[in-house]
Amino acid sequence: MEDTKLLALFIISSIILLSCSKPQDGTGGTSTCDVVQITRNPSPPVLWSPDKSKYLVNKQDADGVFQIYLGTSGNTTLTCISLDYPWSLLRPWKKRNKMQVQWHETGNYIICAVEKEYYNELLYTPYSILLGWLQSGLWMDIWAVTPDGTKWYNLATTEGGFTGPAFTPDGTKAAWAEALSNSNLAVDVFGKWRLQLSSFVVNNGTPSFAATTNINPPGARWIEPGNFSNDGHSLLISSDIGLTNAEGQDQYLLDINTGKVTNLTNSPMIWDEHGIFSPDGKKILFMSSYPYRADTSSYHTFTIKAEFMLMNTDGSGLQQLTHFRTPGYPESSAGIAATGFWSPDGSIVYAQSLIFPDYENWIIKFYGGCGKQ
Repeated sequence: MEDTKLLALFIISSIILLSCSKPQDGTGGTSTCDVVQITRNPSPPVLWSPDKSKYLVNKQDADGVFQIYLGTSGNTTLTCISLDYPWSLLRPWKKRNKMQVQWHETGNYIICAVEKEYYNELLYTPYSILLGWLQSGLWMDIWAVTPDGTKWYNLATTEGGFTGPAFTPDGTKAAWAEALSNSNLAVDVFGKWRLQLSSFVVNNGTPSFAATTNINPPGARWIEPGNFSNDGHSLLISSDIGLTNAEGQDQYLLDINTGKVTNLTNSPMIWDEHGIFSPDGKKILFMSSYPYRADTSSYHTFTIKAEFMLMNTDGSGLQQLTHFRTPGYPESSAGIAATGFWSPDGSIVYAQSLIFPDYENWIIKFYGGCGKQ
């Protein structure tokens, strides 16, 4: 009996010693995807060019209009590249918001959403409300611009706006969701949208969208592209496929080659949106009302509560990253999780929370290369 007790004590002591010997960095992390630090980022997110020689910042100018600013590596000076374009007659170009900014994979072009020159605006709408609609993609067209801001190209004039586009890793195709004008908002909570797939071609130095086709999955009224997996054909989408209420949207994988759709979250009373693959394609960052699922109002538009979540690409391994509505956390606020993107090494997520109509910027640091390629 005494030998058994000694053996038990030895085993317990060994377990304690082994647990104490796990690698620590002073912040409690043990797994590569453990969150070890969340800090407020006082500046807007920085988007680096593929060769890391230049970077973009998309922020409001002194008049409250979103513009595109370019910087170069090792230099903090920013130059606005989106003020001058000669063909605006009804709404001056410098007064048109430019949003949804991203680098094309070649680094030769910046892809963005530009506010339409004319659209049916509601009279006396506060600018903050109008800005919120524009940020959602309404009344925007798809443009490309050279990094020096001298040449602008209209890639697509949309029916009512768009979200995206999401480019394949080689930059040759782009998926984007177009807002349609035939929706019934009494039924279609977010309106009616259509997922399009375009080829990105450059002829004699002029980029354009070509061979645009409708790849909208059956049953999808609201749909929004995230990004492509490294395989070049698996696209993350947020959609209401088969749902009566788009507020319960799920995260899906769409194979653009076969049309196969896989529901990853399958939670019709939880708001799941803005899914983004990690650089290695093994993790998915998204925003969700999942932590507040006991509150049946948490997935509705005007009472939404949402956090940043992480999951494996098959929908397993769900992990909560932020706690915006829980006192005692550095990110505690009245905001909700909105959008985020990964650092190239997968060790950081640059995230934005929404306190309508304004955004707060956050840096979420992982213990290791959580999504390292």
